[in-house]
Amino acid sequence: MSIKHLPKPFLVHQIVTSLIDKGAVPCTLLIANEVTNHYKNKDSSSFITNFFKKQTTNNQMLRISKGIEECASAYKKMKLENAYQSIVFQYNKDFTEIMVETTTPRVKPSQQQFDVAACKESFEQFIKSLPNDDCRFVAYHLDFEVSDEQSGVKTVRSKLIFILFSGDKAPVKNKMLYSTSCMDFKQRLDGVGIGLQGSRADLTYESCLEKVFRFVRT
Repeated sequence: MSIKHLPKPFLVHQIVTSLIDKGAVPCTLLIANEVTNHYKNKDSSSFITNFFKKQTTNNQMLRISKGIEECASAYKKMKLENAYQSIVFQYNKDFTEIMVETTTPRVKPSQQQFDVAACKESFEQFIKSLPNDDCRFVAYHLDFEVSDEQSGVKTVRSKLIFILFSGDKAPVKNKMLYSTSCMDFKQRLDGVGIGLQGSRADLTYESCLEKVFRFVRT
């Protein structure tokens, strides 16, 4: 449909709603921008833009709420019972809900014989196992070592981190859907204070630790 022949504002919302329901978030973003630019009447353009934002938010919250019980239950076991080293969350194939894809058992590090190299390798192998042609949400127990500034005594610590993983070859639609629902989903996992995002190349053990250390008192 040509922008020159767009219907009036009260009809545009039907098109936008239909596209959002089909998961075409990138398309609706473009349409909202084009419609806003096209209509000279500021009230009309504001109506469409605000409607789009509201519908997108409601749509993403609906997607998250459908699978949140299973996700929250798995995360609770991870946080309170130390049951898992990692949990990988994904959208189902129709992008109608978020679900638990995989979990890995928790391997608690030894305070006496902490192996930094082994933790680094384990984390980076895990990141490499994530699909390069898709996106994922991840909760991960990141283990590391800190030294007391005065005594020099080393202590093993662990921090729960949340990762928005975006594969380099993931479709734009998938990246948009995961990105727009990321913050709301993260907030449903009570206690995850540190959030990271990136691809395989971005999420190295060192780069994650760099951000973690901003929140950890040594």
